[in-house]
Amino acid sequence: MHLTMKIRFAYIFYFIVCHNLILAQLNIVPNGGFDSVDCIAGRVYNWELQGFAVPANECFKLGFSPGPNLKVPYINPNPWSFSDTYQQPLSKGGFIGLEVYGGRGYATVELKTPLEKYKAYYARFHAVPHYPYYGPNKWVYTDAIGMTVLLRKNYFQNADAYFFEEPIAETRGVLMKDTMNWKRVSGKFYASGDESYIAIGNFRSNKGSKVDLNGFTPWAGVSNMFYVDDVVISEFNPLPDSAILCANSTKVLDARFYDAEYVWSDGSKKNTLAVTQSGRYWVEAHIDGLVFADTILLIPEKEYKGLPIDTVVCNRGPQVNLTINVQAKYQWSTGQTTKSIGVNTKGIYSVTVTTPQCVLKFATNVTARECYCDFYAPTAFSPNDDGINDTFKPFINCKVVYIKNYKLSIFNRLGNLMFTTTNINDEWDGSYKNVRCSEDVYAWVVEYNTVIDDGIPYKKVVDSGDITIMK
Repeated sequence: MHLTMKIRFAYIFYFIVCHNLILAQLNIVPNGGFDSVDCIAGRVYNWELQGFAVPANECFKLGFSPGPNLKVPYINPNPWSFSDTYQQPLSKGGFIGLEVYGGRGYATVELKTPLEKYKAYYARFHAVPHYPYYGPNKWVYTDAIGMTVLLRKNYFQNADAYFFEEPIAETRGVLMKDTMNWKRVSGKFYASGDESYIAIGNFRSNKGSKVDLNGFTPWAGVSNMFYVDDVVISEFNPLPDSAILCANSTKVLDARFYDAEYVWSDGSKKNTLAVTQSGRYWVEAHIDGLVFADTILLIPEKEYKGLPIDTVVCNRGPQVNLTINVQAKYQWSTGQTTKSIGVNTKGIYSVTVTTPQCVLKFATNVTARECYCDFYAPTAFSPNDDGINDTFKPFINCKVVYIKNYKLSIFNRLGNLMFTTTNINDEWDGSYKNVRCSEDVYAWVVEYNTVIDDGIPYKKVVDSGDITIMK
């Protein structure tokens, strides 16, 4: 059932394009610029500063700072007097300071959403080193600032401890000496899955950090501090996996991702690509020497199936998902507006799919059936190689559902495992380690899951019984 209605509404196009751009540059680090603060409580919202870590914002005066009280915006006009930093914030009104050599300071924050397994992410922050100064602490230059992802929030116990984690972006091997300009530090990484926190600081020991002692002796109690601003973690995923290409229309693919440069599959280098033909397209985004890639499959309107004509659900079974796998706006006959809905009762379900160029409507007839499997297992067999009843296996015949995670196990009277298999077609020939078993009664156990067509588990089944070996 497939109804096509042409529509061209400018506001829909504006919504889709702007929505895509926001998603393409979705920073999942809350308060990444350290601009939102609680002046009364003296804390930076969302972030936890541990150890030798200090905030700088218009409401913070840092009496314990090694230089004059640091307040943002702050520029010391006297080059002969000591100051923490000559820097203005990179953007808006705040940043933080972290001691990364000698002592240790860390900033940690919970991400807005956990990272997704195998997805490629862009990580970056901006840093500037503390101005070198010979005072109570000997401030020097190092390469010791980085960022990592964590499954959970970490804590360290004292000033000599440090997080021993693998950074996703850091300045390793490059001494940071420019105290006048913010430097971008970035990296590309693939998530292991469910990482929910990031931490910024030094993830190496003092010995493992590169340092310019600035003429000080190593035992002089040298230290290094970095100021950090504008932290970003973003997945590069500007294009949907697939989309509908409506008849006689042009679709604009938008890959805009921060200040990246682009290369499309046709060789063009703009941040968008206008296409009129179906097929697969790809784009590369080059940023900070890193390369990210994404692809999209454009399906012709007349070939897009939408929903199956018929769908089967099991009585008293779990829900079956009805899903539209293209980027669009959705309106289901149930009133839902999500990409996918779950159903477990019979009826006709329809969905209206709205793209910037056209409106499509699909429907499916959902029928409910009893989902069961006929099961039979013989009670005896004679493994004597006469070609008659020489092996044993259960017989399973399922209606509507199919079998997954099958396992057959056979035990002797002492409970020892004589045979096991996960292949539903395997048969037991009555032997153990190639030696024919004696005439006796053996116990068998069969386990399996029944699964509905789209892979949703229906129920777990465990059957057991006895089998007698006869000569």
